[in-house]
Amino acid sequence: MPSSLSVIVTTYEWPEALEAVLAGLGAQDDDDFEVVVADDGSGAVTRELVEQAAGRGALAGRLKHAWQEDDGFRAARCRNLAASMAEGSILVMLDGDCVPRPGFVRAHRRCRPGVALRGSRCLLQENATREALEGGEALGGFTHARWFSWWRRGRVNRLPLLAGTPVPWLGRRLSWKSFRTCNASVHRSDFEAIDGFDHAFKGWGYEDSDLAIRLRSSGVVIRGATPAAAVLHLWHDEQDRSLEGENRARLEELRDSGRTVARAGLSTLSA
Repeated sequence: MPSSLSVIVTTYEWPEALEAVLAGLGAQDDDDFEVVVADDGSGAVTRELVEQAAGRGALAGRLKHAWQEDDGFRAARCRNLAASMAEGSILVMLDGDCVPRPGFVRAHRRCRPGVALRGSRCLLQENATREALEGGEALGGFTHARWFSWWRRGRVNRLPLLAGTPVPWLGRRLSWKSFRTCNASVHRSDFEAIDGFDHAFKGWGYEDSDLAIRLRSSGVVIRGATPAAAVLHLWHDEQDRSLEGENRARLEELRDSGRTVARAGLSTLSA
């Protein structure tokens, strides 16, 4: 029986971080889901990691690998490729440098047709990220006491158990500007209705904003997920933003047009 929820994890040439993310997904308190790794052209090390995780361990039998050739930053197309392989009616977007807490899947299962959810994140500092990855620590299973110690030492910008607060906005409508596909979910029917991500967005920036605007224009409401959906964002160098201006221009064109369907989206994968 197909899983009712699919977690799409984007990655590119950072297997250590991906391993930590997959470990977090393997420790969820709700295990009725599949994982599709959306690989934007990584090499053999990542492929072997995914194959091993798919064959044994907590995610055995429910992990897929969606790989595309390395032709620059193409997260939009890569996520669409993974979505085309996914079986779930709920599509959860998670970046390969964002480690989920145990209640992550359960929190995103509240997603339903007409409602997309946006989760929050806790930012780990460089030294904390390096220590966790080198030591092979299961970040998703840290005790509250351990996190409190790290927070007091400035290793994380907020406590994961409080991430997503203040509570007053929890569950309320959010602006499209708040939607980030490092931690978000959308119902498959809504995703397919707007033809998914737009492949015109290459390089860093705004492919998630484009998706959010088109979802909103099609009648989908964006709401905040519960604090349990918070992820632990590993520190890394800033992405190359040389194409940011072009992507911003595409976003402005979209806002003026009111268009809901991607110019080149999910339906064009086999073209």
